[in-house]
Amino acid sequence: MAISGSDLCVQQSVIIENKSETTISFVEGSTGAYLGYVTVHYNPEQPSVVAQSQHLYYALLITDDASPTIEKCTFSSCSAGGATVCVKKEGANPRMKQCSICECDNVGIYITDGALGIYEECEIARNTLAGVWVKNRANPFFRRCHIHHGRDVGVFTFEHGMVRFDILGRK
Repeated sequence: MAISGSDLCVQQSVIIENKSETTISFVEGSTGAYLGYVTVHYNPEQPSVVAQSQHLYYALLITDDASPTIEKCTFSSCSAGGATVCVKKEGANPRMKQCSICECDNVGIYITDGALGIYEECEIARNTLAGVWVKNRANPFFRRCHIHHGRDVGVFTFEHGMVRFDILGRK
């Protein structure tokens, strides 16, 4: 599957939005899939009411042996429960480049259950709970990302999660 909006810096030209379930999912068999130059929203009908299952839905979900390339996309969610981007389970190994995950009402990126991924030159900012959550033996690599102004914390690792960083501006 390949989805692409425009080769110009106009992510706002193509907006993909869902109000009831995960907006875009990459699952087993999504090796080599591509998503680029679009805006993706998960905006539940009642964002401030944390429904029991609302934490199971995301703007973007990558799971089960999926390794898509995602570039120059903007992701957001107004859900008070759950994350905007979720990468989970062993074999989930996306390459995300020059994406924006900002001003989300909970966690920006949640990486768990042995998932990996390379996140390059992404802007992860002004998320309510945390910019990045890593847990359960997940081991992502962040290169030249700008993670800042998390209202609670920028990066939170727990339950044997590990994160590797190539720091922005490091010489």
